[in-house]
Order: sequence, then structure tokens, then C-alpha cells
Amino acid sequence: MEKREVSYDTYEEMYEKEYQRVYNYVKRTVRSNTMVVEDLTQDVFLVAYEKWDDVKEHPNMAGYLMVVARNKLCKWFEKQSRVYLEEQDTLENSAFLAEIPDETDEYAMTELYASVEKVISASELQTLRYYYEFGYTAQELAKKLGISEACFKIRIVRMKQKLKNSLKILVLLLFSICIRKTGLL
Repeated sequence: MEKREVSYDTYEEMYEKEYQRVYNYVKRTVRSNTMVVEDLTQDVFLVAYEKWDDVKEHPNMAGYLMVVARNKLCKWFEKQSRVYLEEQDTLENSAFLAEIPDETDEYAMTELYASVEKVISASELQTLRYYYEFGYTAQELAKKLGISEACFKIRIVRMKQKLKNSLKILVLLLFSICIRKTGLL
């Protein structure tokens, strides 16, 4: 028996024929939330739509969609379980995770982290990132650090205060430089 490759002339035709298959795959994996299943399924088809000119001749469209769906599911589960895999992955996905509308300038972020590390240690910075950027709870991080939750919250307050104080000094320094350059002082 000869295996016949299925190709689609339009995106709409592909969407109608493949939607239920992708939806069922996502639903079998997620199970708990119908809205999440629909959102992830739509995300899969959004990728196909954005890359339609490149993938419309794909020899195995169903397989392509399933791979995209698997990747979307992996990212969703990573976000749900708050698993920290690699620094590079986290930086690349930070715009998506935080839902920042414009792209993050990697050089500016590197400079920001370098500046912050002059005020607080790298481990303190990482703790702040876990808490604010990655969404870990105070209880989870306190357990990880082997301290009480109250102690952890005090540490966070102290780190934030250090950053605020250094920012105040920087603003005053910049203000005095601007005043001198303009000749007002």
C-alpha cells in the first residue's frame, strides 16, 4: 500500500482538517483546563500561520503541528511547575513569561545585572529573580535556603533597600553632573 502525503492549498483548509487532532493531543496532555487547552491549540496554529509560507509544502503537516504542540506544552508545563532549567533558556523566555510587549535588549539586561551585582551579591540577585521574575513563593524560597519564611521576607526587604539606596545615590550623582554642565550651580 502506497503512503500518500497530505498537502493543503490554504491555511484555512489545513486548520479545518488538523484542528481536532491537535486539540485532542493537547487535551490528553493537559486534561485539567479547557481554556488552557484551547489557548495552547491556538498558539500551535498561530505558529503555523506565521510560518505558513515556509511550511505549507511540509511533507508531514500533522507531524509538524504535533512537534509545535509538544514544544508549546513543554513551555507551558515549565511555566506551571516553575522549573529553573538553564540561565540561557530563562533569559530567552523571560519576555514571554513576563508578557512584556516589546523585546528585551539583552545587552541592556546584562549591564543591568552587572550594575546590580555591584550593590548586592550574585546569590542575592538570583534570589530576587526567583521571587519576582520567576514567581516562586516566599515559602518555597525560604525552604530552599533553609530559613524561616519571616527571615526570608526580611532578607528581601533588605536587598530592596540596598538597591533603592544605591539608586538614590546614582540619581543624586547624575543630578549634580547635569547641574554642573548646565551652569546652574
